Amino acid sequence: MKFVIFLAIFLVVSIEAHEPIKTFEQFKKFFNKQYSNPSEELLRRKNFEKALKYVEDHRGVKITQFADLSQEEFKSKYTMNAKTYANLKKKNFYGYGYCKINNKDLPQSVDLRELGHVTPIHNQGSCGSCWAFSVIAAAESAFLASNISVNLSEQELVDCASYNGCEGDYTETGFEYMMKNGVVTEDVYPYEGYETGCNEYNTKRYKISSYCIVNPKNDNEMKQALATTKSAISVVIDIGDINAFRYYDGRTVIRYDANYGQNYHAVNVVGYGSTQGGVDYWIVRNSWGEYWGDDGYGYFEMHKDLM
Repeated sequence: MKFVIFLAIFLVVSIEAHEPIKTFEQFKKFFNKQYSNPSEELLRRKNFEKALKYVEDHRGVKITQFADLSQEEFKSKYTMNAKTYANLKKKNFYGYGYCKINNKDLPQSVDLRELGHVTPIHNQGSCGSCWAFSVIAAAESAFLASNISVNLSEQELVDCASYNGCEGDYTETGFEYMMKNGVVTEDVYPYEGYETGCNEYNTKRYKISSYCIVNPKNDNEMKQALATTKSAISVVIDIGDINAFRYYDGRTVIRYDANYGQNYHAVNVVGYGSTQGGVDYWIVRNSWGEYWGDDGYGYFEMHKDLM
């Protein structure tokens, strides 16, 4: 079997809902938070109180598992650093060519969740492995589009494809590794959330044959890719308002970005649609667990370079 993975460098953003958390005690219990000493707990409480004030003062956000982290801690653990992204943009992805996609009459909406072409939401933890999760999610979706259900190992990419997989890397690194070596399944090489050293398991491996570029500035091409392949697109997003992103509640379409700074994160586009009010949006899959956004997914306005 041959599988084509669509890679795009695309600027986007994310969304969710549950019973709101109002106190630090609720937060600790819900997310099973434990701290090493009273001094650390006091620091985490102060961070939580700042987060709670932000959530109370803004719409479209909620307390998430990140509320006890300072902004700098969150950025260092969960986003791609600016240097990695700058090097990523210099890479010659275009040497692999743009995807050859024939235009077709587009459906009004596509949602790979409804087609069963996405695997369950995963959680990268505090390892900066979003690049690996984005690559694996795209590969798993492509396999599902060919009626093959498989749960692949992000940990293998973290340990074997990259020198420092928890410090961020290029999505290209993961795709190249999968083309050359393939990866084993999650049950063989489970995710640990930290670098463990490369283990080369002599068992069945799942490869991709190639990947290609979808023009991130062409909404129609992105939609054609989703409608034609019925598989997820790997993208890198540029987040301006980091607090709006980490506390995103999934109830609305993100339409504005205060653009306070540059913070990068690898995710997947898994569909598109329009609200009753006529706002076109992308459906974006994240790797921060099901509590973030709408059970791990977000909705970002189309036609804009948001976040």
